[in-house]
Amino acid sequence: MCKINIAILLATYNGENYLAQQIESIINQTNNDWTLYIRDDGSTDSTLDLISSYIKQYSNIILLQNSSNNIGAMKSFIWLMENVESDYYMFCDQDDVWLPNKIEVSYLEIKKLEIVNKGLPLLTFSDLFVVDQSLNIISSSMWDYTRYNRIMKPNKYLLVGTLATGCTMLFNNKAKLAALKYAATAIMHDSLIALSVLHSGGVVKEIPFSLIYYRQHGNNVLGVKEFNNSIKNKIFNLNKIITSNYEYFKFVNSITNLSLYKFLILKIEMLFRVRYISK
Repeated sequence: MCKINIAILLATYNGENYLAQQIESIINQTNNDWTLYIRDDGSTDSTLDLISSYIKQYSNIILLQNSSNNIGAMKSFIWLMENVESDYYMFCDQDDVWLPNKIEVSYLEIKKLEIVNKGLPLLTFSDLFVVDQSLNIISSSMWDYTRYNRIMKPNKYLLVGTLATGCTMLFNNKAKLAALKYAATAIMHDSLIALSVLHSGGVVKEIPFSLIYYRQHGNNVLGVKEFNNSIKNKIFNLNKIITSNYEYFKFVNSITNLSLYKFLILKIEMLFRVRYISK
């Protein structure tokens, strides 16, 4: 496969309601040095027809054939990483909308990182506008909305939470290769990339403003919820919280060998900062 500069990896499944808006936002980017690679997970609506109509118009939009269906978003993105070769990669969800300069800003940021970090795995990611299904803004910053802004630095908190959102990422081929070593243990593709880059001695750098409309419509594979400081809420969901955190620990441990003790200390420290430290 011919190597191009930026590979946009799009996983689709029954996305007819919003997919056209997402693809149009990519077509209208200020940086057009990209190829859009799509893997469909067995859609039964008009998603494939919509994709076909764009393929007929644009040579840099490609549907990759894969015999497996219904493997889910994470495995779809990992399959795309395994089957696409490029210098840089971006994940793309089917229901969001990219700001026109999303690729340009992300690309310029990673190029700056390369000046002093040659040969290393590199990852950039940005903040997001949280919007409803009609793109009305709920929050101009997901990091404010969730209080992630209190824990974005230092990078050690990536060890205990998914802070780098996949659909905002741009990463180099070194980062992809690092992540694929641990793909079998992944619980989500974005955490896989971030943790693998850190563990490999690479650099993770945030872009502190929003470059994407992150649509919330009730059927998101992964959505976002506003920070809830209620102790009652934590107690009511205690079993779910414990289970999900232990699963995340096992994933982190499989990559970094971080002990459960250190994981818990970092998690408590992170939660304290989110709850009590001002921005």
